[in-house]
Amino acid sequence: MYRKILVLVLLLLTFVFPLTALADDFPAIPSIYKGTVKDQNGNPVASGTVKAYTNDILRGSVGFTGGRYEDLIVSGDINSMLKIVKFTVTVRNVELDAVPASPVKWREGKISGLDMDDVNLTVDVSSLPPLLPGDVNQDGVVNIFDVQLTINFVMEKSVPSAVQRESSDMDGNGSLNIFDVVRIINIIMER
Repeated sequence: MYRKILVLVLLLLTFVFPLTALADDFPAIPSIYKGTVKDQNGNPVASGTVKAYTNDILRGSVGFTGGRYEDLIVSGDINSMLKIVKFTVTVRNVELDAVPASPVKWREGKISGLDMDDVNLTVDVSSLPPLLPGDVNQDGVVNIFDVQLTINFVMEKSVPSAVQRESSDMDGNGSLNIFDVVRIINIIMER
């Protein structure tokens, strides 16, 4: 009888306990978020990047357009559990704090991404520098790279974001054409 109990205990120690220790080594399942990005007046922010941090560590980022983002995968670990997730939004190369409608605490996600949490963000864009006409790539200077982007838009090789469209539509007529390209070149030549 004792021999059977001893064998059972040894089996438990040999197989079950190492498996529980192994479970601690598995990474946590990330949380997945989706939602909107609006300015302080409730208007959709045209485009940019949403970033998520826990414990001041960048845990995930995703681009957005039209004021909507999806599939923001936010990783975490045991130290992230139930910590507040801080969101930022990068617009025109400026990273701004983004405030969710209610505080978000990181928790381990689900295996399927079907139950993504909605996190609607508000960002104060009043501190952004004004759009520089012709600065299509929003790097703060009008140069040949902006010309190339605009040519790609005119030739329909790529689709501009709302901000890119606004900064490359030099005559403000709502369409991109060769005249917009010429005006950007003129800005460069006038320097």
